[in-house]
Amino acid sequence: MYLFQVYVPISWWTGLGLLLGGAVSLLLWRPLVARTGWHAGWTLTSLLLLSSTLALTFGPGLQRRPPTLLECLPLRPYTLRHAIAQLAGDLENSLNILMLAPVVVAVVLATRRTSYGALLALALPGLIEITQSQIPGRVCSTADYLANALGGVVAAVLTGAVLRRRPVSPG
Repeated sequence: MYLFQVYVPISWWTGLGLLLGGAVSLLLWRPLVARTGWHAGWTLTSLLLLSSTLALTFGPGLQRRPPTLLECLPLRPYTLRHAIAQLAGDLENSLNILMLAPVVVAVVLATRRTSYGALLALALPGLIEITQSQIPGRVCSTADYLANALGGVVAAVLTGAVLRRRPVSPG
């Protein structure tokens, strides 16, 4: 499916991922809140957004060649420079910058910790890209990792700054 002229691999795998992710989120939600004391509504929102993000990124894609992990590792300076140059290159990378913002904002609001959102923003894109390197039709991309991580860290920092300015409400 194309969204804003960018291919988004939505298939029956996505639907299955959304259903399973929603079920797992509902199963984990109450025990997680009871154990951590995090805000109940934002914790559920975080889990649902996380499972939705994974469902949207783990479906098969259109690439015809076999995936490899080496493609996304910036082993040469050119690869890293090229990935950084791609960040502002097109709409797909702009959407990648925004992709993790909702889940990161929800995590910071649930936990009231900027660091948890920032850590998620740095770790989740790595997990996604490594996994995509093993999914037929998907490729691993350093530019995607950088865009996702950049957008997520900025979202965490901005949400944390807003939280520091507002009084704490009971969860």
